[in-house]
Amino acid sequence: MNELLRAYRFQNPNQIPVNISIESSCWDYYGSEYLINILSSHQSLFEDFPSIIELSKNVTHLPWKTKGVAYIDSWGCEWISEMNGWTGIVSKPSLDTWDKLDSFVPPSFETQNGWGTQNWDDFEQQINKRKLAGKAVIAGLRHGHCFLTMTYMRGFENCIYDMFDEEPLLDKLLAMIQSFDMSFVNKILSYDVVDIVSFPEDLGTQNNSMISPTLFKKYIKPEYATIMKPVKDKGKLVYMHSDGLILDLIDDLIECGIDIINLQDMVNGIDNIQKYIKGRIAIDLDIDRQSVIPFGTPKDIDDLIHESVSKLWSVEGGLSLMHALEPNVPEENIHALLDSLEKHRNYKGK
Repeated sequence: MNELLRAYRFQNPNQIPVNISIESSCWDYYGSEYLINILSSHQSLFEDFPSIIELSKNVTHLPWKTKGVAYIDSWGCEWISEMNGWTGIVSKPSLDTWDKLDSFVPPSFETQNGWGTQNWDDFEQQINKRKLAGKAVIAGLRHGHCFLTMTYMRGFENCIYDMFDEEPLLDKLLAMIQSFDMSFVNKILSYDVVDIVSFPEDLGTQNNSMISPTLFKKYIKPEYATIMKPVKDKGKLVYMHSDGLILDLIDDLIECGIDIINLQDMVNGIDNIQKYIKGRIAIDLDIDRQSVIPFGTPKDIDDLIHESVSKLWSVEGGLSLMHALEPNVPEENIHALLDSLEKHRNYKGK
């Protein structure tokens, strides 16, 4: 079995799985040749390093991550980005007033994925290729598939007021979103090679959850539980991503059925993650991108990763490490990060 799946199923993996992604903004910031030279000395951390080289030759940014270009997503929201490679903000919500709801036509999962066009033939080819290569097959909903989609469509403040006011039309909107999400998940599950279904959605800020536990229980938790249930019923793994501080929601998320939580290390606190999550579900730890990696010393970086694995590792598994490389990280810190990950993925409790 793939090492990642062994880790997530607590089946004694030989290593701590590590995943390094390169944000598309990095290619503009560092330059392709410069960045490839750095990464080439750490090829063992990348599943398919030749594909990264090919990507560097023709870097493109997703339309909602393209500077200065207005983009309308599947739900009719207009986005504007101020920096290539970074998701922008909603400049025009699609349902800023409720009188637009009756005429609103939701997207179809057959042709749309939330952001834009969905090609299921290409999807099938890609997942079959991964399966044949012995890799874990992960597929899922778009980032911000439920709660955030409501805030995109209504505007954040309007959406929160709707919840507090118990606006009945919000239930209609949520049912529309749930119908799309459920159809999309069931379509994914029709491809049996899929191992993990992903439900990415940011629920936290720097110092609190973005939505109160009370409102989460009332509006979001039932939707999560509903769309995650088919995944559990088929014996697949449920993967949940959220940036920000989410510890006050973690019990509800676990009750929804998640098997793996991808969360930020320093915002939530490694000691808190050890205390409240370790051993209950698997942890895909998002290594800091806000302070230590861009601004610390190489020793600070190694100390951070050592603390993470020493507190969250167990011989049974349940831990993976990930980092999304962003601009503004000094070259010596990129090397320190990759060196430390290469070393600590073989951690054995010493």
